[in-house]
Amino acid sequence: IDFAVGQCTANQGDVIFVLPGHVETITAAAGLDLDIAGISIIGLGNRSNRPVINFTTAATADMDVDAANITVENFEIDLDGVDALAAPIDVNAAGFTLRNCRVIMGNATNQPVLAILTDAAADQMTIEDCEFIGTADAGTTAAIRLVGCDDPHILRCVFFGGYSAAVGAIEVLTTAAIRVVIELCHINNTLAASTACITGLAATTGVIRFCTLRNQTDASVAWIGTPGSTELYENFGVNNNGERGIA
Repeated sequence: IDFAVGQCTANQGDVIFVLPGHVETITAAAGLDLDIAGISIIGLGNRSNRPVINFTTAATADMDVDAANITVENFEIDLDGVDALAAPIDVNAAGFTLRNCRVIMGNATNQPVLAILTDAAADQMTIEDCEFIGTADAGTTAAIRLVGCDDPHILRCVFFGGYSAAVGAIEVLTTAAIRVVIELCHINNTLAASTACITGLAATTGVIRFCTLRNQTDASVAWIGTPGSTELYENFGVNNNGERGIA
């Protein structure tokens, strides 16, 4: 994939098709550098025979998104090949889309710190129709960390995994994200002591709506921590098995 990216021309609508069964192994920082603007990388195949991007060897191994308006679609992305991956999907440019991907968020031995990290340049990022699937083991802080970006959209995604107890699967950190949209997501923080599914900052703006949220700490009702100035519509949470969600 990295070689194919180098054959593309910026902003010409170039598309890279990746065949079922292909495995792209990333072993170092910037091991896959998406640095040509406007390209799409499309995995072919369905579910378990989709191509795989995996990360091994070093905790600094990552896929850098360094040019605008790049789309990655229909991959399995495996983050359990080495422990404590710092930021395997590192988004540093505007207009990135991750669509219809299954992200493996660790196993009993290896858990990433994060799956996706943005910086302030990652405006208009869209994460849609993706699964983030892990275990109940501690070690992961969050699946998606937003730092200072504008207009990120996280739509119709499912999160199962042991995220930091008071952080959850989606975190805004250091610098507020603006005009955030989190919609139609399901988050189950499987960590035994979990008390949050989404955590923002005081200056965060946007909307969180139509989400279903699960904490493991019975009686905890802080599913969305520090929502800031976001608007909350029709979100429902449970904190024990067999319960009906409450607003």
